[in-house]
Amino acid sequence: MHEKYNFEKRCKELGVDSEFVKNLKFKLSPILEKAIRLEPSFNKSFLEFRQEMHNYRLKNIIDINNLFFRKIKPKLEIEEKELSLLFLIHYLFMVEGPFTLQVDTIAYTLVTSGNKLYSKFLGRDVQQFQDLESISLSQKLVFLKKNDLGIVSNCCDRKLRNHIAHLTFTIDKEGTVHLKSETTPIRSEKFNPKYEKLRNIINSIQMALEDFYYEKYIK
Repeated sequence: MHEKYNFEKRCKELGVDSEFVKNLKFKLSPILEKAIRLEPSFNKSFLEFRQEMHNYRLKNIIDINNLFFRKIKPKLEIEEKELSLLFLIHYLFMVEGPFTLQVDTIAYTLVTSGNKLYSKFLGRDVQQFQDLESISLSQKLVFLKKNDLGIVSNCCDRKLRNHIAHLTFTIDKEGTVHLKSETTPIRSEKFNPKYEKLRNIINSIQMALEDFYYEKYIK
C-alpha cells in the first residue's frame, strides 16, 4: 500500500515553500482546468510528454547532478576560477534542462487553453508539444509573463544564460565572472542565490502540478 499523500511533507522533500507552491497552483489551476475542458486529449498528451522527458532529461539531470555534487568532493582542490566555471556550466544545464521542461509544460497548457503562440520557424501558431522546440526560451518566457506568470519567467537570469551559451564571459583569478558589455560583475557569493532561485521554481512547478492532479483525480 502506498504511503498517504501529504502536501506539506512533499514540499519539504522538494525543498520548496508550501505557501509559494499554493500561490503558483492558484495561478496554474484555471489554465489547466480550461485546457482539460477544451481539449479531451490534453491529459494524455501532457502525461506522454512528461513521461518522455522523464526517460531522457530527468535521467540526465540525475546523472549530471551526481557528478557535480557527489563526485566532486568538498575536499577536492578546486581553484576559485574553476569553481566559477563549474557554476556557469551547471547553471546553463539547469536552464536548458529542467527549467525549460517546466516552461514548455506551462506554455503548452496556455496554448491548449486558447492562448496563441506564434512560431516564425513553423510559420503558424504552436499546436502541440513538439512545436515548442521551434520557439526560443526568451519568447516562451515573454509568453508566460504576458499571461500573468512572471512568477516563473523572472526566476531565470536570461542575460547570464545567454552569455554562458555564447561564451561571452571571462573569469578572473578570484572567481569573479565578467560578462561582455556588462559593468556589474558576478561574484561567487551571488552564485547560490541564482541557483536556488532557479531550483526553487523548477521544484515548485513540479509540486504545484502534482498537487493539482492529486486533488482532481486521486483525492
